[in-house]
Amino acid sequence: MPDTPQDLARRRLAAIEALQEQIRTLVGPNLERELLEGLLSRLQQVMNEPALLASLLDEFTQAVHLPVLSFVGQALLELPSLTLAYFAGLGGATDYAALRAPLRDYLQTVFGLDAAGTPLPGGLLYTYAGDQRIKRALLSYGYRALTSGTGLVEYRAGLTQLITGGADSGGLYTRLHERAYDLFNESDRVLQGMVAEQAGFTAFLYLGGLIKTSRPFCRARNGRVWLRNEIAAWKRLEFSGKPDPYEPMVQLGGYSCRHALNALPNDIAMQLRPELREGPDGRLTLTPA
Repeated sequence: MPDTPQDLARRRLAAIEALQEQIRTLVGPNLERELLEGLLSRLQQVMNEPALLASLLDEFTQAVHLPVLSFVGQALLELPSLTLAYFAGLGGATDYAALRAPLRDYLQTVFGLDAAGTPLPGGLLYTYAGDQRIKRALLSYGYRALTSGTGLVEYRAGLTQLITGGADSGGLYTRLHERAYDLFNESDRVLQGMVAEQAGFTAFLYLGGLIKTSRPFCRARNGRVWLRNEIAAWKRLEFSGKPDPYEPMVQLGGYSCRHALNALPNDIAMQLRPELREGPDGRLTLTPA
């Protein structure tokens, strides 16, 4: 029995989630732990010389953080293969293999990556390494501690709290990368839209399942088929988590939305949503009520 669009979509989404899980093991607490261990190994020195915090952070960025970002870039460049595998499973006359290069070019341009996925200076992904918030936080802590005469034990505890965060707040790198996972979900939606346009598909299955924290917006749309023009109309809606500006085809249910758009050929779209009809021009429309 051939795979259904739902089967194909869930396989792609599971692969994307696996990539995101690999990244979770590298960013956030892992980066925070490595940075903290490096600073604690020279604790007395950094306490006496706060400026050293900046140079040690720069070394850490080059030796540890940038390689992690390269892994993120490489993972992003796996998305075209997952997208094209989904469409190949749907079938049709489109030469999907010919679209691989344009999809990779899009990701390389948007994120500033070379062909191997390495972030390029000046590119979007590289800005995570150049973000100055962590450096400012460390220097601010170091100089305040120096001027207030903080002792070694108290300094160590404060530095640990600053870098790793507490029970109610993430650490420095967790907060820095808190939207990094949206990069994958949003990129997947963009690639779906690009290939769907080439294939002439205008219907999409909104899929991703529901969890306890799913927004009402997603609860009302999950598992249902939507036309591209209906999706575009969501821009006029107001809902919790809606970004500003908001692009419906890319951001769907807003920040941290885990759902995906999955393009469908007309015949399958009409099976899943019987009120759809195909016109003489091949375009899908809704049957008038």
